[in-house]
Order: sequence, then C-alpha cells, then structure tokens
Amino acid sequence: MSEEKALDVREVKVPLTVDEIKEFFTNKEILYLVNYKESELKGVVFLTYLSNLDLPAEINFTGSSFEEKEELIRIYMETRNILSCETLRLNVAKVLLEYRGINTTDIFVAPCFSDEEVIRFNANNSALLDKWEQFIESTTLYAQTTVPELEESCKLKENAIIVEDQMFIGANVVNMFSIQSFYELFLSVPYRKEIVYFKYQFEEYMFRGKNFFSFFNCDENLIYKTFLSHINGEIDIDLIHGAGEEARTLLGE
Repeated sequence: MSEEKALDVREVKVPLTVDEIKEFFTNKEILYLVNYKESELKGVVFLTYLSNLDLPAEINFTGSSFEEKEELIRIYMETRNILSCETLRLNVAKVLLEYRGINTTDIFVAPCFSDEEVIRFNANNSALLDKWEQFIESTTLYAQTTVPELEESCKLKENAIIVEDQMFIGANVVNMFSIQSFYELFLSVPYRKEIVYFKYQFEEYMFRGKNFFSFFNCDENLIYKTFLSHINGEIDIDLIHGAGEEARTLLGE
C-alpha cells in the first residue's frame, strides 16, 4: 500500500511575494495557510485576489477581530466569485444551521466564531441569512423539477412562484451541498420560508460556466441521491424518511 503524500503547507500573507508566486506556478502541491490579520489585502480585495489566482488556500483568523471575521464571511456569502475554501464554507454552514436553531456543538472543528459571536453575526446579518435559508429550502422544489416525468405530471414550475433575480444570492451557496450531512441537518427542521423557484440560479450556467445541477448532484447530497433512487424504483420511501431521522440522531434529539 502506498503512503499518502504529506501536505505541503505554506504559511503566508497576501499579496504573495514574487518568489511565492513563482513557486505557486511551478508547484501545484502546495496548500497556502493565509494569515488574515497580517495580510495587507482585506475584505473584497482579499477574496478577489484568492479567486483570481485560484489559490488553494485556507484562512488563519488568529488575532482577527469579530468585525474582520464578520466582514469576510459576509462577503463570501454575497460575492459572485466561487471560492474553494473549507474555512469559509464550513463557517457559513455553522452560522446557517445555528440560525435555524440547530445545535452544532461538536460538529465543526475550530470554528472562527465563538458561540457568542455566532449569535452576534446572525443578528447583524439576518436579512442575508434569510436569503440563503429560503434558497436552500427552495432546492427541495428544484430537486423535483429535475425529474421530467414529475415536472410534466405535477406542473411544478407552472404552479410555483418564480423569482427572476440574478443577484438574489451569492454564488458560494453552491458549495453547501457537498458538505457531508449539511443538507440532512439543514432539512431536519420544518420549513421556515416560502418555497419558490429561482429561474436564473436553477436554469442558467451562472456558476463559473456551470449550472446549479453540477453542484447539487454530488455524492455528499444523500437526500437528493436517495430521492432519485426512490423515483427510479431502486429503494423504498422509508429510506428517505430515515435520512431525516439520521440527522436528528446526530443532533441528539
């Protein structure tokens, strides 16, 4: 059995030095741990820099104030640029689940916000969180529309409220569905928003040239995979119910 290659981690601040950029273009095995507090770039410029370089980076928030962390998480939720960054997407997942009243204690490792800061972030950004919550809840309608026979017989789009707003939500919402167990946990509580059909987000190729389905139909999205398996007659409906029960068990309910 071959040994796994050790991760080559570089602790940096941005912008990178000339030598660091040269190394990045010649060595694609590097993971950059970016110290946000010490970086010259902040906020929108910081995330745009990481996105433009397509830098494989995680963020070290050590020493950063609540306001600095809040600003970066909020920008990540609003931006049209899709970023591959576990630090940001997992912290967004945590605040979203907590916003829905789901206890995430012991689920996320080393979150950037303390429990008190999560409450503060959610209070300050409730309008933004409401949009994300409504969008993710509405993907249950989207899931049904991906089955042509179901759409044809039930006229799901025809009977739905259609939202035609390209700017309704930031692009990084697509990163939520590939977080293990996130969707199950998110849907483990009753719906809290009006379910609508987001025409542009659900139909257009507006996520770095890809459509929403490219991100929604992933191995980690067990609810959607289970739904499709039931539609195709491969499993029993009780297993769909079991996915929700599994999520409740994880929550200790």
